[in-house]
Amino acid sequence: DEHLHLDPVFWGYAPGWWDKPPLINARVETAATSHMFKPLWQHGRAICFADGWFEWKKEGDKKQPYFIYRADGQAVFIAAIGSTPFERGDEAGRSFCKPAQGLSVTVAMAVRANL
Repeated sequence: DEHLHLDPVFWGYAPGWWDKPPLINARVETAATSHMFKPLWQHGRAICFADGWFEWKKEGDKKQPYFIYRADGQAVFIAAIGSTPFERGDEAGRSFCKPAQGLSVTVAMAVRANL
């Protein structure tokens, strides 16, 4: 189907052979060539929008989340790769994983937070 779609998705990606929790991000530098994400690169591209995302900064022995969002409150548009349906079979629906452009970014169901 060559039409554009707007669909809700579950955040995270795990192919059938992956026996760990789904990954929530991918590095843009390696997503096109990595064993994990290469199959998604050609046919699984999408644009997602969110209120923002969390960056986690290590502070001592703890990680502190910081919510990153636009000052004007508008949506942030994020390049994504993914598959549909979710490949693990343990969750219904769709799965997408964001190429994080070298950052470790969590963006699932982001809600504006006052951190």
